[in-house]
Amino acid sequence: MSTWGGGRGGDELAISKAFLRSFTVDSIPKADLVVQYSRSSGPGGQNVNKVSTKVDMRLTLADAHWIPAHVRAKLEAQQASKINKRGELQVVSDRFRTQAQNHDDCLGKLHALIAEAAVVPEGPSAETVARVAE
Repeated sequence: MSTWGGGRGGDELAISKAFLRSFTVDSIPKADLVVQYSRSSGPGGQNVNKVSTKVDMRLTLADAHWIPAHVRAKLEAQQASKINKRGELQVVSDRFRTQAQNHDDCLGKLHALIAEAAVVPEGPSAETVARVAE
């Protein structure tokens, strides 16, 4: 019998569902994040020359034990281009004119990436299995 979503199938599905139910932007441990600010090239006129509004946020995946192991592995595979040699997942934002808005935008992006990796397909419905078996 085939397992859906990887190695342990049902276990991963149950763990992922529980994780997603409780996972919010506010549940991301801020102590695990490395945040740097720099001058932005985005909108803002003279403001971009004076104020550091660009946000560079990094999360070391190996230290993020609050993310289930199978989700971390899937995140590493899905976001390989955003992970540096030190194993840090990097998210950047300079969309807004304020540092606070860009910080919130980075947290939102990080939340979306982790939530996307936590989704485990449940497999085909009984109806689909019956139709394919015909």
